[in-house]
Amino acid sequence: MKEDTPSPLLRITPLPDKESLEDFIGRFEKINKLSIKLLPTNREEIDNDDFWAALDKGRENMGEDSTAKVEFTSNKTGLDNAQVLSKSTTATALGNSSVDIKGTDEHGDSLKGNNDNFSLSIEVDELSRDVTKAAEIQFKLFNGLAGSGAITMPAVANAAVDAVKKIFRRFK
Repeated sequence: MKEDTPSPLLRITPLPDKESLEDFIGRFEKINKLSIKLLPTNREEIDNDDFWAALDKGRENMGEDSTAKVEFTSNKTGLDNAQVLSKSTTATALGNSSVDIKGTDEHGDSLKGNNDNFSLSIEVDELSRDVTKAAEIQFKLFNGLAGSGAITMPAVANAAVDAVKKIFRRFK
């Protein structure tokens, strides 16, 4: 029976909701790059609009496990944020695509995100070689980003916090 029915191949693609995508895209001052990769499905039928349906058909014609990629870039003026949101929302709703967005925020810091996560990278002019001083500077930057709402802090279970405190007490 195992020879007649091989194990299935399953691809799990994280799907950001429209609200988190909209919030994330709203943090960009300038979006330089939007990449959308159409992935093979788990053989389910997906109700794609005409553009995605044609791209998916072309992808399938190249080979059933192939991927297709659409990329929009604009380094000078940046891409239109509303269009990036529209294309990203449509693509992620399909359930068989990965989206990557890269650009900068209002402070010129690098922002990038994909289906799995969204991240912010900031440049530090000079970081001390002294580990304690460097840690203090980075901790202040981190707290500043959290305080401004640029990043959100995950809710941590009390048991996890207590375990970390217990470990730190060992080294006092």
